[in-house]
Amino acid sequence: PQAISSLLSKLTLDTVRVQFQAKILAERCTQKDTSYDSPMELLPIDPAWLECWAAALRASGTLEESKDIATKMGLHLPPPNPFIPEDLSLKPAPAENPVVPQLLSVESGLSIFHRQDDLFKQPKAQVTFYIYSPYFHQDVSSYLKTALWSQCVEEALQDYAYDAQIAGMGYTIQLSGGCLKLVLSGFNDKLHVLLEAVTDKMVA
Repeated sequence: PQAISSLLSKLTLDTVRVQFQAKILAERCTQKDTSYDSPMELLPIDPAWLECWAAALRASGTLEESKDIATKMGLHLPPPNPFIPEDLSLKPAPAENPVVPQLLSVESGLSIFHRQDDLFKQPKAQVTFYIYSPYFHQDVSSYLKTALWSQCVEEALQDYAYDAQIAGMGYTIQLSGGCLKLVLSGFNDKLHVLLEAVTDKMVA
Protein backbone atom coordinates (compact mmCIF):
# COMPACT_ATOMS: atom_id res chain seq x y z
CA PRO A 1 0.00 0.00 0.00
CA GLN A 2 2.79 2.47 0.81
CA ALA A 3 4.52 1.82 -2.51
CA ILE A 4 1.24 2.28 -4.37
CA SER A 5 0.46 5.50 -2.50
CA SER A 6 3.95 6.81 -3.22
CA LEU A 7 3.49 6.11 -6.92
CA LEU A 8 0.02 7.67 -7.05
CA SER A 9 1.30 10.81 -5.33
CA LYS A 10 3.56 11.44 -8.31
CA LEU A 11 0.63 11.45 -10.76
CA THR A 12 0.01 15.20 -10.74
CA LEU A 13 -0.61 17.87 -13.36
CA ASP A 14 2.90 19.15 -12.77
CA THR A 15 4.42 15.88 -13.92
CA VAL A 16 1.95 14.69 -16.55
CA ARG A 17 3.20 14.01 -20.06
CA VAL A 18 0.99 13.41 -23.10
CA GLN A 19 2.44 11.48 -26.01
CA PHE A 20 1.06 11.35 -29.55
CA GLN A 21 2.33 9.02 -32.27
CA ALA A 22 1.00 9.43 -35.81
CA LYS A 23 2.44 9.69 -39.32
CA ILE A 24 0.42 12.84 -40.00
CA LEU A 25 2.49 14.64 -37.33
CA ALA A 26 5.82 13.95 -39.08
CA GLU A 27 6.11 17.41 -40.63
CA ARG A 28 5.65 19.07 -37.23
CA CYS A 29 8.45 17.03 -35.66
CA THR A 30 11.62 19.08 -36.13
CA GLN A 31 13.68 17.54 -33.30
CA LYS A 32 15.46 14.17 -33.18
CA ASP A 33 15.21 11.43 -30.59
CA THR A 34 18.62 10.87 -28.94
CA SER A 35 18.30 7.07 -28.91
CA TYR A 36 16.98 6.20 -32.37
CA ASP A 37 17.34 9.52 -34.22
CA SER A 38 13.63 9.43 -35.01
CA PRO A 39 11.68 12.68 -35.54
CA MET A 40 10.01 14.15 -32.45
CA GLU A 41 8.83 17.44 -30.98
CA LEU A 42 8.55 18.52 -27.34
CA LEU A 43 5.80 21.05 -26.66
CA PRO A 44 4.15 22.44 -23.53
CA ILE A 45 0.69 21.11 -22.75
CA ASP A 46 -2.16 23.34 -23.86
CA PRO A 47 -3.20 25.48 -20.84
CA ALA A 48 -6.86 24.83 -21.69
CA TRP A 49 -6.26 21.12 -21.18
CA LEU A 50 -4.56 21.70 -17.83
CA GLU A 51 -7.41 23.95 -16.71
CA CYS A 52 -9.98 21.32 -17.67
CA TRP A 53 -8.09 18.60 -15.84
CA ALA A 54 -7.63 20.82 -12.80
CA ALA A 55 -11.38 21.45 -12.70
CA ALA A 56 -11.95 17.69 -12.65
CA LEU A 57 -9.51 17.31 -9.76
CA ARG A 58 -11.33 20.04 -7.82
CA ALA A 59 -14.62 18.15 -8.03
CA SER A 60 -16.35 17.04 -4.87
CA GLY A 61 -15.44 13.44 -5.58
CA THR A 62 -18.96 12.01 -5.72
CA LEU A 63 -19.54 9.18 -8.16
CA GLU A 64 -22.21 11.10 -10.07
CA GLU A 65 -20.07 14.22 -10.50
CA SER A 66 -17.05 12.19 -11.51
CA LYS A 67 -19.09 10.36 -14.16
CA ASP A 68 -20.51 13.65 -15.45
CA ILE A 69 -17.07 15.26 -15.76
CA ALA A 70 -15.60 12.18 -17.41
CA THR A 71 -18.49 12.02 -19.92
CA LYS A 72 -18.02 15.67 -20.87
CA MET A 73 -14.30 15.03 -21.38
CA GLY A 74 -15.00 11.99 -23.52
CA LEU A 75 -13.54 9.60 -20.94
CA HIS A 76 -14.95 6.29 -19.82
CA LEU A 77 -13.83 3.09 -18.14
CA PRO A 78 -13.28 0.06 -20.37
CA PRO A 79 -15.84 -2.75 -20.14
CA PRO A 80 -15.03 -5.56 -17.68
CA ASN A 81 -12.37 -7.97 -18.94
CA PRO A 82 -14.13 -11.35 -19.29
CA PHE A 83 -10.81 -13.24 -19.06
CA ILE A 84 -9.70 -12.01 -15.61
CA PRO A 85 -9.68 -15.11 -13.34
CA GLU A 86 -11.66 -15.17 -10.11
CA ASP A 87 -10.79 -18.63 -8.81
CA LEU A 88 -7.03 -19.10 -8.35
CA SER A 89 -7.24 -22.27 -6.27
CA LEU A 90 -5.05 -25.22 -7.20
CA LYS A 91 -6.36 -28.66 -8.04
CA PRO A 92 -4.66 -31.36 -5.93
CA ALA A 93 -2.23 -33.43 -7.98
CA PRO A 94 -2.61 -37.21 -7.82
CA ALA A 95 -0.24 -39.08 -5.53
CA GLU A 96 1.21 -40.98 -8.48
CA ASN A 97 1.22 -38.52 -11.34
CA PRO A 98 2.01 -40.07 -14.72
CA VAL A 99 4.96 -38.72 -16.69
CA VAL A 100 2.99 -38.29 -19.90
CA PRO A 101 -0.68 -37.39 -20.53
CA GLN A 102 -3.04 -40.33 -20.12
CA LEU A 103 -6.00 -41.29 -22.29
CA LEU A 104 -9.15 -40.49 -20.33
CA SER A 105 -11.92 -41.02 -22.84
CA VAL A 106 -12.52 -42.32 -26.34
CA GLU A 107 -15.75 -41.46 -28.10
CA SER A 108 -16.85 -41.28 -31.70
CA GLY A 109 -14.04 -39.35 -33.40
CA LEU A 110 -12.81 -37.92 -30.09
CA SER A 111 -9.93 -38.86 -27.79
CA ILE A 112 -9.13 -36.94 -24.58
CA PHE A 113 -5.70 -36.95 -22.92
CA HIS A 114 -4.80 -35.25 -19.63
CA ARG A 115 -1.93 -34.78 -17.21
CA GLN A 116 -1.98 -32.67 -14.04
CA ASP A 117 0.95 -30.29 -13.65
CA ASP A 118 3.01 -30.96 -10.52
CA LEU A 119 6.04 -28.78 -11.26
CA PHE A 120 4.99 -25.14 -11.65
CA LYS A 121 1.92 -25.44 -9.40
CA GLN A 122 -0.03 -22.53 -10.86
CA PRO A 123 -3.79 -22.32 -11.52
CA LYS A 124 -3.14 -22.49 -15.24
CA ALA A 125 -3.81 -24.98 -17.99
CA GLN A 126 -3.03 -25.60 -21.61
CA VAL A 127 -5.52 -27.26 -23.91
CA THR A 128 -4.54 -28.45 -27.37
CA PHE A 129 -7.07 -29.59 -29.96
CA TYR A 130 -5.89 -31.60 -32.96
CA ILE A 131 -8.63 -31.46 -35.58
CA TYR A 132 -8.23 -33.94 -38.43
CA SER A 133 -10.07 -33.77 -41.74
CA PRO A 134 -9.29 -35.20 -45.18
CA TYR A 135 -10.31 -31.83 -46.62
CA PHE A 136 -7.22 -30.07 -45.32
CA HIS A 137 -4.82 -32.01 -47.55
CA GLN A 138 -6.94 -33.33 -50.38
CA ASP A 139 -5.38 -30.80 -52.75
CA VAL A 140 -3.36 -27.59 -52.82
CA SER A 141 -6.45 -25.42 -53.10
CA SER A 142 -8.04 -26.93 -49.98
CA TYR A 143 -4.83 -26.55 -48.01
CA LEU A 144 -4.49 -22.89 -48.95
CA LYS A 145 -8.14 -22.20 -48.18
CA THR A 146 -7.76 -23.76 -44.72
CA ALA A 147 -4.57 -21.81 -44.03
CA LEU A 148 -6.23 -18.58 -45.16
CA TRP A 149 -9.30 -19.35 -43.06
CA SER A 150 -7.07 -19.88 -39.99
CA GLN A 151 -5.48 -16.48 -40.51
CA CYS A 152 -8.90 -14.86 -40.94
CA VAL A 153 -10.07 -16.40 -37.66
CA GLU A 154 -7.00 -15.04 -35.85
CA GLU A 155 -7.64 -11.62 -37.41
CA ALA A 156 -11.25 -11.71 -36.25
CA LEU A 157 -10.05 -12.60 -32.75
CA GLN A 158 -8.13 -9.34 -32.47
CA ASP A 159 -11.23 -8.01 -30.69
CA TYR A 160 -10.24 -10.24 -27.76
CA ALA A 161 -6.44 -10.23 -28.17
CA TYR A 162 -5.66 -7.33 -25.81
CA ASP A 163 -8.00 -8.40 -23.02
CA ALA A 164 -6.78 -11.99 -23.25
CA GLN A 165 -3.13 -10.96 -23.22
CA ILE A 166 -3.31 -8.74 -20.14
CA ALA A 167 -5.27 -11.48 -18.36
CA GLY A 168 -2.47 -13.97 -19.03
CA MET A 169 -4.37 -15.92 -21.70
CA GLY A 170 -3.25 -16.95 -25.16
CA TYR A 171 -4.37 -18.86 -28.24
CA THR A 172 -3.09 -20.00 -31.62
CA ILE A 173 -4.80 -21.69 -34.54
CA GLN A 174 -2.86 -23.06 -37.49
CA LEU A 175 -2.33 -25.98 -39.82
CA SER A 176 0.33 -28.23 -38.36
CA GLY A 177 1.41 -31.83 -38.91
CA GLY A 178 -1.50 -32.75 -41.14
CA CYS A 179 -4.19 -31.31 -38.88
CA LEU A 180 -5.70 -28.06 -37.68
CA LYS A 181 -4.13 -27.26 -34.31
CA LEU A 182 -5.88 -25.04 -31.78
CA VAL A 183 -3.98 -24.20 -28.58
CA LEU A 184 -5.45 -22.34 -25.60
CA SER A 185 -3.45 -21.46 -22.50
CA GLY A 186 -3.81 -19.41 -19.35
CA PHE A 187 -5.73 -19.41 -16.07
CA ASN A 188 -8.03 -22.41 -16.11
CA ASP A 189 -10.83 -20.49 -14.34
CA LYS A 190 -11.60 -18.54 -17.53
CA LEU A 191 -10.19 -20.88 -20.15
CA HIS A 192 -13.71 -21.92 -21.13
CA VAL A 193 -14.58 -18.25 -21.79
CA LEU A 194 -11.62 -18.00 -24.17
CA LEU A 195 -12.63 -21.28 -25.83
CA GLU A 196 -16.15 -19.99 -26.43
CA ALA A 197 -14.81 -16.75 -27.91
CA VAL A 198 -12.47 -18.64 -30.25
CA THR A 199 -14.98 -21.25 -31.38
CA ASP A 200 -17.65 -18.59 -31.96
CA LYS A 201 -15.30 -16.95 -34.48
CA MET A 202 -14.42 -20.31 -36.01
CA VAL A 203 -18.04 -21.10 -36.88
CA ALA A 204 -19.09 -17.52 -37.71
